[in-house]
This record gives sequence, structure tokens and C-alpha cells, in this order.
Amino acid sequence: MKPEEYCPIPQTHQRLHQAHRLWHQTQESYPDPDGFCANLNATIQALRSVTFVLQKEHRAIPGFPEWYAQWQDRLKQDELMKWLVNARNKIEKEGDLKTHSTAQVSILAGGEPIRVAELIVNPLTPPKRIAGRYRSLPLPPHIRREGVLRVERQWVAADLPDRELLDILAHCYGVLATLLVDAHRLCGFIMRTFRLDAHEGRPVRTEHLAGRLPCMVTTPEMRIARIHLESGEPLLPAAMSLSLTREQIGAAGEKYKKAREGLTPPSSRDFIESAVYWSEYAKRVLTTDGYHVPLAILMMQDSSIELHELMFEDRQAIYVLMEQLANRVYVSGAVGVILINEGWMARPEELEGGKRPSEVPGRRETLMVEAVAADGRRRAFITPFSRNEKGQIELETTESSDDTQYFSVNLEPIRRVWRAREEMGT
Repeated sequence: MKPEEYCPIPQTHQRLHQAHRLWHQTQESYPDPDGFCANLNATIQALRSVTFVLQKEHRAIPGFPEWYAQWQDRLKQDELMKWLVNARNKIEKEGDLKTHSTAQVSILAGGEPIRVAELIVNPLTPPKRIAGRYRSLPLPPHIRREGVLRVERQWVAADLPDRELLDILAHCYGVLATLLVDAHRLCGFIMRTFRLDAHEGRPVRTEHLAGRLPCMVTTPEMRIARIHLESGEPLLPAAMSLSLTREQIGAAGEKYKKAREGLTPPSSRDFIESAVYWSEYAKRVLTTDGYHVPLAILMMQDSSIELHELMFEDRQAIYVLMEQLANRVYVSGAVGVILINEGWMARPEELEGGKRPSEVPGRRETLMVEAVAADGRRRAFITPFSRNEKGQIELETTESSDDTQYFSVNLEPIRRVWRAREEMGT
């Protein structure tokens, strides 16, 4: 066995790549009924045709008749692959699949979403029209001003109502990919494919593991449309930045070299020890720059980390951003999150009637470092600060606590992900 130098079944392999790309196009068009149906049909047809093309290239595979007969038996025993065959036949002969869409409507205003309704809707009904039915609900003024109406769609086939359609197609891709990996094996090669993050088709090849690709995971995030409660306009995804160039990394390392002096990175995988380090480092960044950009640090099981710079303009964008961050926690398997951000602090009695600390005249600036872990541990570090006449930062004493009053309700989407993971036993 050796890595694939050339593809022994190039047309079949290319058809599998096309199905992968079409799956992502279907995913991206989830809130758009017309676009979803068009891409769904194309993905089903591409997946179903993989075995047709394989049979045309059968001469490249030693012992094809006996080998393929065994695979045909396996495919016939897979209920979702049988559904794929029937679905393609219906598309070819009768038109679009009979599908329906459920919609869960809720309001984001910090903390748990406020459930409004759950209903079966016409698949061709756009989310904005669904949301329009609920914009006139009697709500407190601060929720109407800052809230986000959230419509979560789920597409299902009428003849398979218990399974989400994209998840079915990802399963079928995984079965067919396993079939092609086995075909390459018979030809003496290890099958390779486009790199997992190369959805634009860049010809970077790596070994293809059997089964669905890691990027073909269906999450609630892809099924959600969000509407600005006050204006009624759709909200675009908020911005999370992960990629940094080598030049940016080098410049940052040199800029904060002095800030790191005397700080020892945590030597163990202890989550709280890491949080203490990041709190001290954040204070030094604040005094160096005069500000600290909002930052999320995702901690993995193997103690590796992801850094995300968070960019938002208003309260609605924060709600959207934290749901997206929770989705990233879900996909990456992160077991801890540290949020670093500047904020305002006010006394509890000054926050009655839905007031934000930023609206209180006597508010104080603070550097907040909030650390939460999947196992329930948490620690908040609160550092009040002021600016002197020269504009320089003057830090006050840092307080640390695991009392829930110091933690932002914006972390609730991440906690929901971990609770769901625990219930599933993963």
C-alpha cells in the first residue's frame, strides 16, 4: 500500500468531491427555501450517481464483480442508502421531494432563549415571514430594543420525518466514501482527497479517512435565521477572527515581550491555573495598549487552545456572536472557555428596570476575565481601572470569585452545549 500517486477511478472520485461541495452549498442555503431545494436535489443526484460512475470505471479494480456484489448487499441493508435511491428516483420522475420544515421561534435577550412557538411551516415560507408573526408580542422595552428573534428551521423528508435531511446526506456520503476507500485499497493505493478545509477546490491532497468528513457535521447554527426584533431586518453572522499571518504573530510577540516578563505559562492542564495566567497577561496587555480587544480562548482536551477575536457593534450582535462561539465549542470539542473583555460595572440597585451598567452615571470601567469549564468549574477575575490625566491605565486590585453574580448571562449558549454533550454521554 502506498499513497495515491494517480487516481485509479478519477471520474468516480471527482463525483464524490462534487457531492461534498454540493452538501456544503445545501448547508449554506438552509434558511433560503428555493436555494435549499435546488441544492438538495443536486446533492442527492450526485451521491446516487457515484456508484453509476464507479461501474463505468470497473476495469481499474481487480476482482470487481465479486467485490462489488458484496458491497451491493451492504448498501441494500442500509436504510438511509435505500432512501437515497428512492429519493433520486422521485426527483428524476416526479419532481421535488415531499419535504416539510419545522420552525422553533424564540427571543434572544441574554441567558436562556425565551420560547415563543414551535410549528410546522410550509418549506417555501421564508424565515422573515415566520418571524413577522411574532414581532408584535407584548415585551418589556429593553427586550424589544435589544432582542433578537430567532427562527430555527429543520428540514425533513415526508417519508423519513425523524431524521434531518443534511444529516442523512452526510451519512450517505460517509458510506460511499468508505466504498471508494476500499476500491483504492484493491488497486494498491491509500485514497486521498482534498484537504478538509479546502472547500474552494484547492488541489491539496491528504489521506481520506473512511466515513463522513469532520466538516459534514450538522449543528443547530446552520439552521438558524435571526431577525432584529425592533427593525425586523435579518441579522448577518457576527465576526470571529481566528487566522493570523506569520507577520502578525511575530509582531504581537515582539510588542508584548515586555508584558510577558516574569509570567510563567501554566505548566499543567489545570483550567483554573490557565485562567490565572490569562488574567495577569490581559492586565499587562491593557496597560500596554490602553485597551483590550474582546477575546475568546477555547481550551481543548489536550490543553491546546484556539484564540478568537470577537467583533460586535451592538447588543444584538453579542447575542448572535455567543451562539456562534457556542457552535464552535460544539464542533471543536472544547472543554473550557475564557472570555476577556472590557466592560462597565455598577451596583445591583442601579440596574433595575433592565438598565445596563453602561447606562448608569456612576459606572466604573473594568477588565473582565471569565473562565468556565465543561465540568462545571468557573472563575471570574474583575479588575476595576481608570485613566489618569495622561490617558494611562491605572489598575486597581483584582478580585476573583466563582460566585454566579460575576458571570455574564452571555455564556449561557456555551453552557447549553456542554449540558447537551453530557446528556448524550459524549
